[in-house]
Amino acid sequence: MNDAPLLGDAKAAVTIVEYSDFECPVCRNLHDVLRGMLPNYAGKVRLVFKDFPLEQLHPWARTAAIAGRCAYQQDPKAFWKMYDFSRQSGIISAANAWTPRREWDGC
Repeated sequence: MNDAPLLGDAKAAVTIVEYSDFECPVCRNLHDVLRGMLPNYAGKVRLVFKDFPLEQLHPWARTAAIAGRCAYQQDPKAFWKMYDFSRQSGIISAANAWTPRREWDGC
């Protein structure tokens, strides 16, 4: 999990691994739960993100996963901005998967 986006203390006793698709509406609900929960367990819980694009259901899932990975490689904090953006906007497409990333540094 060393090459995966990580949120929280790397030495936390509890690790949550989220396998997710940026277009998935159920994953969007999980995002809201995790973002609400994590601050209450600072230093005790860490979140690790793993891409799991469901292309059969979500046509832009792989594009979004690639954009997220690119963001992570440029700056791990930029990945989490994209993570939050995808959950707030609810729509990932060829147009908007790359636009926010360009604003953060370009890939």
